[in-house]
Amino acid sequence: MKKNRINNWDDALASIEKVEASPYLITRVRQRINNDAVMTKAQAWGIALSFSLVFAVNIFAFTTLNKSTEVASEKTGFEYLLPQNNLY
Repeated sequence: MKKNRINNWDDALASIEKVEASPYLITRVRQRINNDAVMTKAQAWGIALSFSLVFAVNIFAFTTLNKSTEVASEKTGFEYLLPQNNLY
């Protein structure tokens, strides 16, 4: 059974014709490899915009986080004044 399948695959592969490559294919490949412009202007602007957006979000988060920790520290400063001693 397995040899029959293998023979069918061999027959199918033998019937496929090889495709000729374009005569200028290797020159196009070499040109893309040697191309100095690794990044286009649009890609560079996109990356710069992404970093700026991440930077702005970080600044917003740090300023908001600092304000909320100041409020929390004020609340924890007066906890010892409560008359009851409930832990839960």
